[in-house]
Amino acid sequence: MELDKIAIVLSALTGFITAIIGNKISVGKNKVDILESTRLTLESIIQARTEELSKLSVRLEILTEKHNELTEHYVNKNNECDKNIELLSNKIKALEDFSKTFILTCDSDGITVAINGDPAPISGYKIEELIGKPIDIIIPPSDRIQHHDAFVRRIENSDKPYTTTLRNAFLLTKSAIKTPVQIVLTTFKQTGKFIAIAEFSRR
Repeated sequence: MELDKIAIVLSALTGFITAIIGNKISVGKNKVDILESTRLTLESIIQARTEELSKLSVRLEILTEKHNELTEHYVNKNNECDKNIELLSNKIKALEDFSKTFILTCDSDGITVAINGDPAPISGYKIEELIGKPIDIIIPPSDRIQHHDAFVRRIENSDKPYTTTLRNAFLLTKSAIKTPVQIVLTTFKQTGKFIAIAEFSRR
């Protein structure tokens, strides 16, 4: 009788211990499953982020190429603009220089018969104020005798065209100011008539 009771108790203990061990094994397996699932999830996230970074890297490379192309384009445009500005500046300078030059034509009597360019910036005279007037009007009094003698010599030797540059000449302005100029003088005969052409420019 006592042995039966002991057997029953031992059987109950054995079942309880087996249940506890089985539960622990089950809990341990669940932990392993959770860890494996977490690992797989993390690997999936890392792979997705890696692919995303790869795509972004390709896009960044494309944008960098576009940026370099645009930079080169604008640099070329800027250089082109600089060249255009330089050309315009040179043209403006040429126009300014031209505005400081005029050409006066006179006959054998020293009378002005034609003018090219605007004489006003240098002489102060308008074209109509010089046409039909003696060239002496713009020759300083101190230079008129020398100018007259040279003019007579040119008429006497007008069979051959003659050109000379007077780099230290002077012009008398409308305001009676003696102003330094350079004169390129050309004399020749045309249809038997003496022609003198003088180009006046500032110096």
